[in-house]
Parts: sequence; C-alpha cells; structure tokens
Amino acid sequence: MAEKTTVTIVAIFCAYVAYTTYNMYGFFVPPAAKAGESCISNLFSESSQPLDLRLYVSTEPKMRYSRALNKAAEWEELNFIYNSTYMTQATKNLTVSIPAPVQRGKRPLYAHIFVSSAGADSKSGRFDWHLLTRTTLVRSLPIPPPSTKRRLLGEPASSIESDASPATESSGGERFHWIPHIRLHMVWDFTCFGYRTIPSDVHRAYQFVERDSRYIPPLAVDEFHVRNDVIAPLIVNDTTVELPLEISFGPLSIGWWRLYSNLQNSLDMMQQSMGAEEKDTDDIRRM
Repeated sequence: MAEKTTVTIVAIFCAYVAYTTYNMYGFFVPPAAKAGESCISNLFSESSQPLDLRLYVSTEPKMRYSRALNKAAEWEELNFIYNSTYMTQATKNLTVSIPAPVQRGKRPLYAHIFVSSAGADSKSGRFDWHLLTRTTLVRSLPIPPPSTKRRLLGEPASSIESDASPATESSGGERFHWIPHIRLHMVWDFTCFGYRTIPSDVHRAYQFVERDSRYIPPLAVDEFHVRNDVIAPLIVNDTTVELPLEISFGPLSIGWWRLYSNLQNSLDMMQQSMGAEEKDTDDIRRM
C-alpha cells in the first residue's frame, strides 16, 4: 500500500514538472507560423535602419505632442540597431531636478521614453516615433505609524518619546518616494507569428503595422524588481532639489519579458483583489 502511495505521489510530481516545463517552454518559444502560412514578422528585425532613444522627465502624464518635447532630452541613446550584434547594454547616471509640485506631493514625476528612426526631430511639429512608454519616478507609500522608544534606567512612562517629526505627522497619509533606477528593455523577438497563433499577452502589448503584416515589440520598463523596502528611505519632500537616477538600457528576450510581465500582473491582482500588502509582494520579488 505504501509503495502504491509513493508511486502515485511521484507520478503526480512528474506530471506537475512536465506541465510546468511545457508552459515555461511556451513562454520562451512562442508558436510560430507553419511552413507555407502567411505570417506577421518583426518590423525592426528585417531592417538595419538605426534607431534613436530619448528620455524626457516631466510632471505631465502625456507627452506625445507636448511643448515639453521642445526641451533637451535628459538622456539619449542614438544610432543603435535592433539586432544581437550591435545592441548592447548601456548604463547612464543622471541628476534629475525635482519640480515644486513633486516636492509638495501634489503631482508625480514621469519619465517618457521614445524610440524613433535615427535623426527624427523631436522638436518638429509632429514627432514621428515608433515606440513610446512611460514610467513614474516616484511611488506613493503610506507613512508608517510613529514608533515609540522608552528611555532606559527606569524612567517613568511620561518620558516616552515619538520618533516621528512634526513635519511627518502633519504630511498626510502618504508621501512620495524616489525610484533611483530605471531598467529599459527592447523586447527581443524574431518570431514569425501565424495570424491565429499569437499569444494573448503578446497581442495586447505589440503594435501591428503595414496592414497587420508587421509587428513592433514593446519598449518595456522593468517594474517587477522595484521593491518598496528599497525605495522607502528615499523620501521626496519640500527640501529635495535634485536626486540621482541610474538608467540601464538593453535587449530582453521575449521569454523573460513575458515571464516578468505575467508575474507583475499577478502581483497587481494579489494587491487589488486579494488584499495583499506591500511587504507580501516585496517578499515575492526577492525570490
């Protein structure tokens, strides 16, 4: 009887491993079009045309045709080519000025990232870009309740002092915290998809051009590795004038992008629908 139970458990475990492996394989190797079938191919992979990336910082949530594009970009990565030979990891350290509305916690600060054909003029009347994404440089977190410390040497209870400053106590329920690192990725995908076999998460995130015969993979911002316990000490207040920002940019395979995207969606669902707390999602990010 014990042997049968062991065999059953081993069989269930093997089936689980096989199922997980199959699904993981599907993440990293999405189904391609069958031989002879018309397909949708990557617009960038079939061209050696160089591309430009520009990053702007603004309190405006949208910058497609904003006057803010008339100013110089905070960072540029020019003349890179979408293939594994020429596109490598790049890192840049910046110092970002903090506008007054952000200091006071009234408006968040955004980073807007554009990818365009090399030489496209962002200051023209209509900036012709291929990809646009946005991420926030601050995150609003609850102010923790003030902790108390009792003096040693047996002093009376009346001498208990609060660690919270008056400014903290009067600042409201939440405050901005700085996100010091942005990870940008061009999703690496050379799959020739069949029209009926595109995975749903890919279909939602990709752009389709030239009468749906070509696709443009997304410019992804890695938010999965931004933990609240890391940014918690980086408080933005009315004395904050400038803050450092590190930007990394490089390729990311479609498999890793799909994995991170689905994990991030799962964390969001845990918080919104299941009541998970920030510390719970941080624990998952550490794994």
